[in-house]
Amino acid sequence: MAAIVAQGTQAVGGLVIQVVAARSLGTSGLGAFGLLYGTVVLATAITAGIVGDSMTVLNRHDHSVRAALQNWLVLISTVCAIAGCVVTWATGFADVRAALAFGAAMFFFLIEDTLRRLLMATLMFWRIIAIDLASLVAMVAVLIFAPKVTMTWLFLALTAGQASAIAVGACILPQSERWLARPFPAKHGTVVAYGSWRSLQQAVFPSLLALTRVVVIGILGLAAAGQLEAARIYSAPALLPVMGIGGFMFASYALARAEPMHSALRSADKGTLALVLGIVILSICAVIAIPLIGPLMTGQHISALTVIGWLLFTLGVAAFTPYASLAAVRGMQATVLVVSVAHSLLSLALAAVLAYVVGSVEWVPFGLAIGSFAGVLAMRGYILRPKRYSDRQADAKVTLS
Repeated sequence: MAAIVAQGTQAVGGLVIQVVAARSLGTSGLGAFGLLYGTVVLATAITAGIVGDSMTVLNRHDHSVRAALQNWLVLISTVCAIAGCVVTWATGFADVRAALAFGAAMFFFLIEDTLRRLLMATLMFWRIIAIDLASLVAMVAVLIFAPKVTMTWLFLALTAGQASAIAVGACILPQSERWLARPFPAKHGTVVAYGSWRSLQQAVFPSLLALTRVVVIGILGLAAAGQLEAARIYSAPALLPVMGIGGFMFASYALARAEPMHSALRSADKGTLALVLGIVILSICAVIAIPLIGPLMTGQHISALTVIGWLLFTLGVAAFTPYASLAAVRGMQATVLVVSVAHSLLSLALAAVLAYVVGSVEWVPFGLAIGSFAGVLAMRGYILRPKRYSDRQADAKVTLS
């Protein structure tokens, strides 16, 4: 429950800024903001894999491992912030002020997310809520006093929120985690050996969303991307339990690596079933409430068919996440990456075909959903199930000997 609440408080901040963007920037502006915000999420996924997941699985209390984690965090955050700022301005996607605000938001977002994951690694999910509330209060305060809600002010608000969260997070870390290692010596290779696979796998989901936006913009235009983004924003709350329980499962699976595989897989099956049933209930409520809540959240009419497609996609993600987390902590992170990339490419191809053939964004999420369910079948049936039987046979041989 704490994991779900913590994920919810984080998502409320993201939802608030996206709702404000939807109501203030117009359809085309929302399409542009969605692409930039998606880039921040993508960069966060990269950092979460290399630093966050490595911090959870590896021995972060080893001075050289901790130094490597710190060094990678600073390097990745700085490079992403500079690259995001320069590319955004050079391509004419935003003016200088908006590009600078975007770069600053990128930097602080990555640092703050790592602090959250450090608390997640210790299963202190209730403390994460304090970080998220500090971020939300600071962000809302900036938006309230902003002379006009523009792209620049949206990213300045995001920057202020993340900076406030970092300050609070540094104060509420447990005493055993509140220390910095000297930069050297550092086991950079050890961190990258595990984290690179997880980083790539974590980046698959936001990359899929970002590429889908690019495809829709290329085929149907920026306004169509805004319509797709509005439906995604409306259905986004259904993803909160998935992300919250997914983070909890990864940390708990990492702490229980000695558990037999067949027992762990049964636990993953139960968790997946409960998560999917919960998402189904939320989805039904969300579809019923579209006429009432949809215009309030997005400031525009949203297609019920598009929302249903996004909710089906969320169901696929909910079914895939527990199995992917279990496989990753059992040393199969490379396999998880391959399966994730394969089903994401299938999803993207189906979404592009539907956008081109139908000439509308309404069926695009259905293409994404089909690919995600294909990933579930591959991960559960062809990766984890054989591993369960091989582990049982190995245990039987040990018993006989």
